[in-house]
Amino acid sequence: MKIQTKYHSTTRLAVGFSTIIATLLALTAPDGQSVPLSPDRVAPGHVSLPVANPLKWDNERPNLYRLTIKLEVAGKVIGTVNVRTRAMTGSTGAPPSYGNAFPQPLCAAALRIGGTSPAARGGLDLQHVVATLTAGNGDKTAARVLADRNVLLIDTKEAVSIEPCRGGQTGRTDGVDWLHVTLPGDIDYKGMEYCVALAGTASTKVVSLVTSFDISTGDVRGAAIALARKTVADVERSPEQLIAGHEKVWRDFWARSGVELADRDLQHWWYRMMYFARTVSQPGGRFPAALMPPLATDDTPWHADFHFNYNSWQPFWSVISANHPQLADPWIAYVNRLLPRAQWQAKEVFDCEGVFYSISQHRGWSSPVRMNESDGEMCTL
Repeated sequence: MKIQTKYHSTTRLAVGFSTIIATLLALTAPDGQSVPLSPDRVAPGHVSLPVANPLKWDNERPNLYRLTIKLEVAGKVIGTVNVRTRAMTGSTGAPPSYGNAFPQPLCAAALRIGGTSPAARGGLDLQHVVATLTAGNGDKTAARVLADRNVLLIDTKEAVSIEPCRGGQTGRTDGVDWLHVTLPGDIDYKGMEYCVALAGTASTKVVSLVTSFDISTGDVRGAAIALARKTVADVERSPEQLIAGHEKVWRDFWARSGVELADRDLQHWWYRMMYFARTVSQPGGRFPAALMPPLATDDTPWHADFHFNYNSWQPFWSVISANHPQLADPWIAYVNRLLPRAQWQAKEVFDCEGVFYSISQHRGWSSPVRMNESDGEMCTL
């Protein structure tokens, strides 16, 4: 959208819209009085509206008018845009997209291990990068998030099952149990899919996770099943070789940096956080990890967007200073993928060259599953 004004005896308010919507306009003078506009409802395209006897701007009296734009899709007003503050608000003061179900960070599935032998204690061995649960009867369950694939490897005598958190379709294909979930799209979000697959042997289980962000061709269910079956084949061929490869990746990782502190608790937390960073953030990752993991629910008050003040940068400060700059790749790649949109925003909003990153950005604006607003094909100069 572009807004241009020229001050003469009669100002003409020129408004251009680049999306297919109906638009309702209202203009308020500096004294709060409504200024008649004709027409006050416009179709897509460009419209020039006369404003009679406009108040001129000067240093002492800026005489700022307020233009309110209501966007209407399929007969429904989706929000109010205040050009003076560049804010789009709904009835609650938040962007209208906050009222939609997605995108949000979600728990993909509940993983249940056993049920007859309650766990008595657990531990995380960062040298071998394995979490161990010891049940009251002494039985042990070892779990590893494999370093080279999105798979959880579980060594256990217990039964393992996956349970839906948000519905979805369940089934079994060639000995592999799966949960396939489709998250519906809406006016802002084109939706996504993910699939959790479970397979294994008598003593080892593997759980794979594939999303529609991870693959460019094929289907997520087939990809998740294939990943689970490949890992089972690697286990049957040589579990020792699979685990040795996992541990070697981590040895190389730990060799890049380390700390020794007088406060041992703080030192242990440093290593735990570096383990967490390596687990959730890797080169080539589709999206950067954000400030979501501590949440106890799937709902975030800020609707899971990336805030560009400092919140979204914050998780990546430590990985660079700890000699693991590769872990910042998902964030750097994300910002770089947003560049065409940022250039488009600078031109459309401020009519200038360069880039403008607004404080709030959604994941979908830089991915194959894009937000509908400002489609990537339209973000060109």
